[in-house]
Amino acid sequence: MHIVTLRYPVTAFALAGLALATGQAHSAGCEAPWQEGSTYAAGQVASYIDHNYAALVTHIAYVGANWNPASTPTLWRDLGPCVSVSTTPTPISPTPVTPSPVTPPPVSPTPVTPSPTTPTPITATPLPTTVPTPVTPASVTPTPPAGCQVAPWNPTTAYLAGERVSVGNTVYQAKWWTQGNDPTLSEPWGPWSVVSECTYVPTEPPGTDKLVISEIAASNHPAEGAWVELHNTGDTPYDLSGAVLRTRRTYNCLPPCPVNQYTLPAGTRIVAGGFLVISATYDPNPVSSATLRYVSDPLQYPSWGNAGFVELVSSNGRTIDFIRFGDDTAQPATSSAWAGSNISALPTGRPALGMALVRPFPLQPDSNSAGDWRLVPFSTPGGVNDVAADAIDSDNDGIPNWAKHPGGSYGGIDFYALGARAGRRDIFVQLDWMPSNDPGTTPRKEALDNVVAAFARRGIALHFDAGPLFSASFNPALYNLGGGRALPYQPCISMNSTTSAECPSIYEYKMGMDVRRRQSFHYLVFGGSQSLDGSGGSSGRAELPGNDLIVTLGGWRLSTDTPTDLQILINYQAGTIMHELGHNFGLFHGGNDGANNEPNYLSVMNYLYQLTGVGNDAKTDEAVQRWYANHGIGGYNGYCALANGPCSNTMNIDYSDGSGAALNEGALKESDLLGRGAYAGVYADWNDNKLADAASYALDLGADGGSPLLTDYNDWANVMLPFSRNGDVLNGQQPDDASAPQTAVPNAVQHDTQPLSDEAPPASWLIPAKR
Repeated sequence: MHIVTLRYPVTAFALAGLALATGQAHSAGCEAPWQEGSTYAAGQVASYIDHNYAALVTHIAYVGANWNPASTPTLWRDLGPCVSVSTTPTPISPTPVTPSPVTPPPVSPTPVTPSPTTPTPITATPLPTTVPTPVTPASVTPTPPAGCQVAPWNPTTAYLAGERVSVGNTVYQAKWWTQGNDPTLSEPWGPWSVVSECTYVPTEPPGTDKLVISEIAASNHPAEGAWVELHNTGDTPYDLSGAVLRTRRTYNCLPPCPVNQYTLPAGTRIVAGGFLVISATYDPNPVSSATLRYVSDPLQYPSWGNAGFVELVSSNGRTIDFIRFGDDTAQPATSSAWAGSNISALPTGRPALGMALVRPFPLQPDSNSAGDWRLVPFSTPGGVNDVAADAIDSDNDGIPNWAKHPGGSYGGIDFYALGARAGRRDIFVQLDWMPSNDPGTTPRKEALDNVVAAFARRGIALHFDAGPLFSASFNPALYNLGGGRALPYQPCISMNSTTSAECPSIYEYKMGMDVRRRQSFHYLVFGGSQSLDGSGGSSGRAELPGNDLIVTLGGWRLSTDTPTDLQILINYQAGTIMHELGHNFGLFHGGNDGANNEPNYLSVMNYLYQLTGVGNDAKTDEAVQRWYANHGIGGYNGYCALANGPCSNTMNIDYSDGSGAALNEGALKESDLLGRGAYAGVYADWNDNKLADAASYALDLGADGGSPLLTDYNDWANVMLPFSRNGDVLNGQQPDDASAPQTAVPNAVQHDTQPLSDEAPPASWLIPAKR
């Protein structure tokens, strides 16, 4: 996403502060006006409706969110009224200026004195910049012949015999009633006949020649559609209002195929050097941003299979860019927009996941042919196409090898600078938070440190990006990778696909995330609660599997009043982050199933251990103490009574390594402890008789009435990291669940919502007492 960053000199802040300190009777001058889409640093001053405001936290004023200073007191402090300073320029001297010999002669030989209120002189229509031939001066856009003045064809309109439409510079006439039949694909026996070829050439907006289709994603399922990327190679913004994106409508068909047309809405712009991704989605109420626009109508959105075409047509009906692949036979509106044979057919199905057809960077001159394109194994939506055709990901973490070397990049992101290294699995998490008086809504650095350390012990590097929370500038060691940010506090947050009348959705906040990160960064929001009234409830929620998650520890009565209180806050945050990330990696509450609270599954995925840790030695009764406390036996009447529990700085968070033997609830032996061995004299007093029973007995340890055989699971061997690549993580199945039906695979760009974990509120004994 292109962000306009506003910077102000220190003197501006100093003067504003001086005016407040001295209590001046008159109003201060208004600072630069507040603007949507801008980034504001903490302390920065902007004006809004004749008041100056100071930013309380660093944030982005997302377009459409209307987070203006007057309505967001959590983001801005009112500095008082201000007086707008006139920007009327000093009148220009009436003395005529002799034009330079290279300047075109003025319209009139008499010099025109510029008006003081209009400093820019009126000039004649300039000559064409591409062919400045003196004998052929430019003129206004020519009026098309009368026969060409017909409305463009619309696929949703029904036409009667004799009605005419235009596509590009060609006019067609309906032979009989027709709807949805593209005139350009009509055979001699079809419903349309060519009436005339219009000879005039409409004037295109400046910069049209700088706009190209730069990437199209391979499509893996007929129900999904696909996405296409547009790139402005020029040095000025380009307005795409009214332009039309044309693609084939069906996944598989015999050419000629029906056509989808999507008209870009007014205000659609691509900044200089910027990108715009247009994506199909099945979300009926999608939220778009300046760099990612969703289309939910199946008769309009981008669609293709192994064959197809993509055409961008200007509002004047001329082809801006066109590509064609496979056996598609569609013709561009402007015949010269494509030459030679088609690009080879694209892969489809699961092998196509993450692949794309791209114009390699640095871009070469557009030859309007198949030679401009290549198929790459890693798509780069919203960024430069810097992936080689033979790129590989030998670490299986979703990041190509080359991006982990000095000088390498992936989609224009320098992952080496962010901390990624070759030969090691890397995980990236962008973390946004909602500052409030409740410490549970703001992550603690110590909590992030603990999660990073847990992954490091398994040879995996976890990189958090909390933006300026712990460091004002870029600093990977302090979790500032340039992306995380503070969000306005809301009492609740949801993981609904769109915001309801109740709680805002994480997916709307995610529209502020750089599009380039969507295929490599998890997105985590620290919010308040999942309850409408902001009261304490579930500690979090996550996609299972996927890439998005929330932590909601607001309303839990957490505090930093004492060292013990602070340690509980740190441990609760760390355990919850790792638990919800585990769901993103495809782990259930029982590892490979939903069986919760089984004591021999030593993992933070298990509710027994998420907030209290797994203990530091499985051969002691430390882990069993958690089971005692949860069942109200053994004298463990609170979390501070647990060895290496949440009140200590030695609490251990971990996923299971699967080394525990199964426990048979029908024939439990207390000396087996948790199936990982036991020190002499250590036993599990499951029946709470305060005796080491030698004989086995039956007891439902999980209190679920399920299978009597409780099994461990190797979480670490089954974490699935490349959420936008091939793998079982993408169809919501565990590796050993081959019998489950195959379904369409959500895509990190197109359908960034996946099935969610079911989370329950914690046991009451885990919530701090009222103060």
